[in-house]
Order: sequence, then structure tokens, then C-alpha cells
Amino acid sequence: MACLKIEPRWFVALSLAFACASQAVTEKAMAANLSTRSVSPILDPIAADGPAPAITTAQIATSMFPPDLTAFTTSGWSSPGDGGGAPWVRGKGCPAAGRISSADGQCWTIANRSNLTVLDFGAIGDSTTDDTAAIQACLDFVAPPPGSNIGGECHLPKGGYYISSSLKIPNFVTFSGEGPGSILTNQYVALAAPQVINQNAGAALYIAFRNMTFRGGTYAVAFTASSEVANITFDNVVMDLQTVGNITTNRGFEVSTFNNLEWDDAPTGITSPYPTNGNNWFGGLSQNHSGPHIDFGTSSDNNFYGTVFQGGGVAGRSTILLREPTNFNLDGVYAEGTHTYLLTETGSTNTTTVQHSHFTGANTGGGFIPYQWSSDGVVNFGTNSWHTPSNGPTKMAVIGENQDRLGNNNQTTYVSSRPRKDVVSSDLTVTSTVNDLVTISRAGRSGAPSNVQNLTGTLTIGYIGVSRSGFVTVFSRRYLVDVYCIGAAPMVATIHQMADASTPYGGDTLAVAVVGTPTDRSLTIGETFSSGVPRSGVSGAPSAQEKIEFDYMASSSTTVDYMTAALAF
Repeated sequence: MACLKIEPRWFVALSLAFACASQAVTEKAMAANLSTRSVSPILDPIAADGPAPAITTAQIATSMFPPDLTAFTTSGWSSPGDGGGAPWVRGKGCPAAGRISSADGQCWTIANRSNLTVLDFGAIGDSTTDDTAAIQACLDFVAPPPGSNIGGECHLPKGGYYISSSLKIPNFVTFSGEGPGSILTNQYVALAAPQVINQNAGAALYIAFRNMTFRGGTYAVAFTASSEVANITFDNVVMDLQTVGNITTNRGFEVSTFNNLEWDDAPTGITSPYPTNGNNWFGGLSQNHSGPHIDFGTSSDNNFYGTVFQGGGVAGRSTILLREPTNFNLDGVYAEGTHTYLLTETGSTNTTTVQHSHFTGANTGGGFIPYQWSSDGVVNFGTNSWHTPSNGPTKMAVIGENQDRLGNNNQTTYVSSRPRKDVVSSDLTVTSTVNDLVTISRAGRSGAPSNVQNLTGTLTIGYIGVSRSGFVTVFSRRYLVDVYCIGAAPMVATIHQMADASTPYGGDTLAVAVVGTPTDRSLTIGETFSSGVPRSGVSGAPSAQEKIEFDYMASSSTTVDYMTAALAF
């Protein structure tokens, strides 16, 4: 056997015991050993003066290495230059994710670094090769060690990565890509499961998704935890073509951030039951859902800033569905072409706020129509813009300008704050019958006699009469209104005309009183004109119109009468 000559540039320190006579490996094996020498002086202090041949990652398990070798770099995963080359260092714990035992029994581990990618673990990214095992190995490798809460980042270069089962992401791990072109795809080969689920069954914590696309699966991400789902981050993420919904969780998101998230083209958008607390959406786009874009259980302090909701409108359905919400805020959002109802909430705490937003209108197939709102509480409106006027919810507090396009309806509107002029009803024909002025609703009640509620305020009515000859008559009346209720008994109101009221027609012309039959839930105050009494120079029975408004005096050049009413508590 010929003695292998070792050049000084390859081994700066070589034991004399490693001599030709005692050599335990063949020349062929030694050649293989030499081919594994690293070319990186940073990772291998025994660096060559010139380039050295290298092996692929797939060849590590069948290779033998010099016992003094501490590190080397592979030229690729399965072939040189395929992008899967990575630095490897001597390690322990083989076999495991990112760890390979060589043929001589030595354990090698991929060097952890900031640019660790799924290609280092054998992923191909051609949209057809099954990359599930490779990506999972990357996620497992960057998981924090036991007892630690510091994990790493698994990077997804641009490409389509087909997966055949759900990926399990550990806590404290970031899964990132290079933008929309880094795609987990089940577009062509369906996955009857979520694309990503949490690995820890107890809690899903401090998990981040950044700069990537989820395409297909039943859900893009589904969290199932026994205790909590908290501190989750979605940053510049796109998800679409899911068969059930984009995101779901069984426990409800808490203290999580959704930055520029785009969730599209799925039956439902984001489903988060109790408790859904302290979450923020910044920007982002939700579009083309046949069900709710947002479906929250009991929730508190959830904010949407500058988010767009659009497309996929279905008649009778809701864009945002809330149960027992507290401090739910839409600020600067844009809604266009979604379902009939922009918002449906039950168990309201009167703290939902809508401001600085634009509402084009719903579109369920026949063009834009006014958005409807459904709430069993009070919805608070700041300043907003409206392409199509909306009635708004039955109960609302309007504290900003809304282009006189909010609250134009024949229904009674409940205003819990200072009345605003942009809460206006449509014209009503004045007859000798009773016309409702305002309905006072009781949000909750108890059958206990000790449960007493009382509301006292002033009702102001302004009247403008314009005769056919142009004669104008103006008067106003003010009434002290006191409403109270005890337990489950019907509500009761007392109405007293105040001393400063004036009317040219006498008390029998205009009467204000409780109308209908009050219940334990609501009471309506209305007005009645006596028939056959001349008004504004017009003889005969009343045939003019009235307009019931809040804090706004109408005027007209036509031959009609107008009535304004404001009830302030």
C-alpha cells in the first residue's frame, strides 16, 4: 500500500502516530476525509491555502472524517450548488433535526446562524416535491432548548413549498420568507388539514410569521391550546384559498399583532372565540369571504387601524360578527362590497366605536346598497364618510360629522350622548294620528323589585309652518320628561310642559304623551295634532309633512310644515 503524502498546507498539526504503517483507513477513505475539509477560515481554523473539494449534505452519513476535524461546509444538499450547502460543526445528540451521524460514528450538527434556511435541511421549493420533512426539521432545529424561551428563525427562500401534512411550529420561533413569493402551497395538491399548527399543546406563545404566503389547506394557521394563545405576530403575510377559513384558534388571540396581513378567498376569515383580548390590526386587507371576515367570541380591546374589507358580499350575512365585545374599535377602515351587515354584535357593552372610516356600501350582486348594522347596544360613531347613506344601528351615539348620511330612517334612533344634527329621520306625512317622536329603550333588566332605573331629561320641539301664501309661523315647546322602571314592570313616563313653552294654537292643537303600550323594555313618546284645526293658514284637515330631527332646524320653500324634536338627558 502506498503511503499517502500530506501537504503541510492541509494539516498544520498532525500527530506522528498518524503514520503510513499504522494507518487504519484506506487511501480511498483518506481521500474522502480530505474532501470534507472546510474552505472557511471562520468556521475551520485548519483552512486550506486554496480551494478544497467538498461533499454534499446527503453524503455526510456515508462519509468518514479525520478525528481532528472540527468543521466543514457542504457544497449543496444533494448536488453541488443546489442552495442546500451549509456549514457543519462537531456536535452531539444524533440523530435529530439538523444532526447527522457520519459513517465513522461522529455526530455533526448544522451550524446555527441568522440565515438558516429550509434549503439547508433538504427542501427543494419546486411546488411539487414534498418538502414537509425538511421544513419541519428546520422549525425543530431552531426551537429553544428545554427551559429556555429564546428560539431562532427558520427562513423560507422564494419558491413554492408543497407540504403533505401540517407543520408544527414551536413556541418562541419565527417562520419567515422573502415576501409573497415564499409560498407554502397546497394549491394543486390539496391538504385536508391546516398548513401550520402549534407544537406545544398547552399554550401557543411568541410565534411569528413574516414575509410569506400560505396557500391552501383547511386553514393557513390553526392554534389549538389548552391554556392560551398569546403574543402571536403576523407581519406582511398573505393567506388565500383555504377551504374552511384563513385563521382559527380555540382559545382566542391575546396581545397579538397583525401587521399588513392579507387574508383572502376562504369561506371565513379570522375566527377567534373567548377570550380575544388586546389585539391590534395595522393596515391589511380582507376580501372575498362568503362568511364573516371577523368572527370573535367574548372580546376586549381589539383595534383595527386602516384595514380594508372588501368583496364577496352575500345577502343577509355579516362582515364583522361580535359576541359580548368591549372596546372594539374600527379606526380608518375602508369597507366596500362586503355582506349586507357591516357589523353584527350581541351582548354589547356600548363601547364599540367607528371613526375616521369610509363605507362605500354592501354589494350582494346588484350594485352598492347601504350597509346595515345590528347591535343590541349602542354603537359610537365619530367622523366618517359614506358613499351610500346608512340607517345605522337602532341605538347609536353620534359624536362626529357623517355627511348627513347616517341615521336617515323612519325608525326611532336612540342617542346616548349630546344630540347631533346628523341624526335625521325621513319626512313623515302629518295626519290626525299619532306620530312617534322618540323611543326610550332599556338595555337590560332584572325581575328583582330592587332594580330601579330612572332617566330624566328635556324634550324640545320646534315647529315651522309655511302656508301656501308664504306666511311663516314658528313656535317651540319644551317638556320635562321623567322615565322610570322597577324590576320587570312596564316602563313609566311623566311629561310636563315647561313654563317657557309657547304655542299660537292652544294646548289642544298639539299633544305630547306616551303612545302605545309601554313594556319593560321600551317606551315611546309621540305627538298628536287635533284634526280640523287650521294651521299655518291652511284650512281643513292637516295634510302637510313633518320632519323629526335631532339638533337641526329644517327649512323649505314648499308648502309644508316641519317639526323638530330633540331629547337630551
